[in-house]
Amino acid sequence: KGSVGTLASILKEYEQIREFFTSATLVSIIDMPFACIFLFFIWYIGGHMVIPVIIGIFILIGVTLLVQPRLKKLSESSQEESHDKHSVLVETLSGLETVKLLGAGGLLRKRFKSVVTKQAKSADEVKRHTFFSTNLTQEVQQAVQISVVTVGAITVTTGEYGYGAIIACTILSGKALLPFVQLAQLLSRLNQIITGYNSLDGLMRQPTEHAKGSDYLRRGKYKGEVSFENVSYSYPNQDGLALEEISFLIKKGERIGIVGRVGSGKTTIGKLVTKLFPPKSGKILVDGVDISQLDPSEIRENIGYVSQEPWLIAGTVEQNISFGATEIKTEQMIQAANVSTSSDFINAHPKGFKQLLDERGEGLSGGQKQAITIARAIVKKPPILIFDEPTSSMDARTEKNFIDRFKKYNAEATILLITHRTSLLSLVDKVIVVDKGKIVGSGSVQAFLKATKSDKNTKSTGEKSKLESVVGV
Repeated sequence: KGSVGTLASILKEYEQIREFFTSATLVSIIDMPFACIFLFFIWYIGGHMVIPVIIGIFILIGVTLLVQPRLKKLSESSQEESHDKHSVLVETLSGLETVKLLGAGGLLRKRFKSVVTKQAKSADEVKRHTFFSTNLTQEVQQAVQISVVTVGAITVTTGEYGYGAIIACTILSGKALLPFVQLAQLLSRLNQIITGYNSLDGLMRQPTEHAKGSDYLRRGKYKGEVSFENVSYSYPNQDGLALEEISFLIKKGERIGIVGRVGSGKTTIGKLVTKLFPPKSGKILVDGVDISQLDPSEIRENIGYVSQEPWLIAGTVEQNISFGATEIKTEQMIQAANVSTSSDFINAHPKGFKQLLDERGEGLSGGQKQAITIARAIVKKPPILIFDEPTSSMDARTEKNFIDRFKKYNAEATILLITHRTSLLSLVDKVIVVDKGKIVGSGSVQAFLKATKSDKNTKSTGEKSKLESVVGV
């Protein structure tokens, strides 16, 4: 939940909290009990000279408590604006190329300038209140020492105390006031720390996949059977259902294509199988076991997933292909690269699999990135493969090479192919048609392609067939 920039900003609060609890200012609280001892000795040595010190302590406490509520509100406002600033910054940097191509730099610059200006105003107000509190405490400290000397001078004229008592009480008054002066400074920082802690605590309290006390079943290697039983799902903060009472059975080793127009719910089906999202209702079973009873990590170890948007890390091609897999042999990696067609451009590079890639695979084309993610999915030979538009960025020739090689590869896995490209349907045996979150049809690939061809022939009459309206062909 929340933007990446906001989450990164919240995590930074940990460093400030750690620094606060290890700072010398916090340790100064230990001196607080000694203030009472110093007050006793001032009274014992100088009598009435203790009165200005006690009054000064109450003034310091009063000023500190008076300023804190306002500082707390300002700290919360400043932190929220800091999160907004990081959010805009990360969003801009992650899509910098698109921003330049669209000429949208000016718009994002205004957004960034706006949030920075708001944060600067809040930060300045926090500083003003902090400086006011700090300066006032110092003035009170000076006034107390002057008052102690004044009271001491009066007592000297009466012969009640000597000059030594004045000097001693002046020194002790500074020692007695110091913990309360530091307390004012400490509480000013404490508001910022509490605000940061609350944000960090809120993040840490978010539900996790491995909840405390959860007792998942361990299955080891899966067979590959997948079934949905009246599954419905809706995305957070979205009206309507993304999927509504979906039911189907995919047996071990079956190859199923899931087709439909954009936004029909195809991708959601794939993500539900991987347990990225829990269904709103219904059951999802893998090998006859409800995935709510299975460890999410174990499920994903048994699934090779190719996302619509390929994601690569900064590192070598070898590291990207083997990313997330353990004990991968070199032969497996070479085979996966060959099947995915990534070997074509890997072998053309002088460093081959040791070629260094930048963050997010910058420098590679979209099709090359997809080829590497396909290799990553099949390298560990999982029992379930989910391909979500795996060739959307590939040219026709590369796509054909992938199809031919994947057929020869003969993966012993259950395959869910999410696509709107009829060219990829040669990789599957059956088709499930999805529209508006519901299954509206299913059957063999041959029957689907025949119906699709028939629908295209109706375009000359100006009519729109049912299949065309569903699949968008």
